[in-house]
Amino acid sequence: MADNLTAISVLLVFISVAFSLLMPKIWKELEWDIDKNIKENEAIMLRLKAVNNILYFKVIPFAISCLLIAYLLLPTTVDLANKSDISLWNFDLFNTLFIVIHVAIIIMTVVIVKAIIDLIKRRQKLLHLTNRQDYSAKPH
Repeated sequence: MADNLTAISVLLVFISVAFSLLMPKIWKELEWDIDKNIKENEAIMLRLKAVNNILYFKVIPFAISCLLIAYLLLPTTVDLANKSDISLWNFDLFNTLFIVIHVAIIIMTVVIVKAIIDLIKRRQKLLHLTNRQDYSAKPH
């Protein structure tokens, strides 16, 4: 079990570093106020390109990898949880750490999926602004 714990700990380090590098980019994009900063179609298209880049090339691949890792660890975690007794003092450290690391990966996955939903909403708003700009630019 110690070998499994070592492997999953190294995996958690890589996921945590990727998560910490990715989240500021997501927050920066989501905190950017569309209504105040975008007035013309070209600026809207640049923001849409930035959102698409973050969404399709960074966030979705990371979410897929987190989902895959969480799924691969699920059978072992369920097996360990079924075999273990719940105790606040006499517990198996390696089994408990394995389960805690798996839960941390699941939490990161949920946060990333929420970020995907928020970025898709941002993308839809930008697309709506693009359509409105195109309509207002056409002669009547």
